[in-house]
Amino acid sequence: MQKINNKKTDESADRQWLSIGELAQRSDVSVSAIRFYEEKDLIWSTRTEGNQRRYQRAMLRRIAIVKVAQQVGISLQQVREAFQVLPRHQVASKADWQKM
Repeated sequence: MQKINNKKTDESADRQWLSIGELAQRSDVSVSAIRFYEEKDLIWSTRTEGNQRRYQRAMLRRIAIVKVAQQVGISLQQVREAFQVLPRHQVASKADWQKM
C-alpha cells in the first residue's frame, strides 16, 4: 500500500485521534477518570512511538454513555457488559449501536 503524503489528508487523520488531555477536556471528565475507564475496559487507546496514549474520537461517545449511565444509577459493570456487543477495539457502526 502506498502512503500518500498529503498535508490535508494527514491533518484529517490526525483529527481522528485525541490525546488523553484532549479527550478529558472534550468529554468533561478528568484525566484520571479516562485512565480509570480504560482500566475497566470501557474505552481503549493506542500508544505513540513516544508511549503517549491516543484515543479514537469514537471514545467520546462511549464516555458520554458512561456518564449518562452513572447519572441514572447504572453500574460501570453493567455498562461494560452492554459494550460487549460492540466490536472490540474497533469503531462501532450504527448497526452495532442498535444491537446494544
